[in-house]
Amino acid sequence: YHVRMGWHALYIESARTHDLGTAIDWHIDVVRLKVDASERQARGSDFSKAVLAFEMSPIPLKYSFNFERHVQDGRKRLQTPATHDLHTVLNHRRALLRLVERGCNIAALEATQASMQEELRMARRRGATREPSLRDAVAQALARRPQ
Repeated sequence: YHVRMGWHALYIESARTHDLGTAIDWHIDVVRLKVDASERQARGSDFSKAVLAFEMSPIPLKYSFNFERHVQDGRKRLQTPATHDLHTVLNHRRALLRLVERGCNIAALEATQASMQEELRMARRRGATREPSLRDAVAQALARRPQ
């Protein structure tokens, strides 16, 4: 089980769990965050401020921004890469919407989307290579601490 829902084209997804009760609790948590974000908007906050309500989540969430563009053959659905970093998704959203406002074609949007995906892939690789050295540094620092 997992939670997956949208709020103003922002898709929100939890990790998976085998426990239905946990999934229901997570669903309640995310719905409360959606209500908070909607209330912020009703009080005059723009999307980029209201959406920060999701940073208060008691569970780790992944985010992506989705939208459709009309193309010659119908519609094309675009989605930013999913990430746990809400600010990254907001930056990706802003970049894609800027391109749409400029009238860029679908190929330019898809190229930007692919670039975003590669950027996140590279960041994950850098993080994976840094993690062992960070663990070693923490272990060394703890070993040097007086007891």
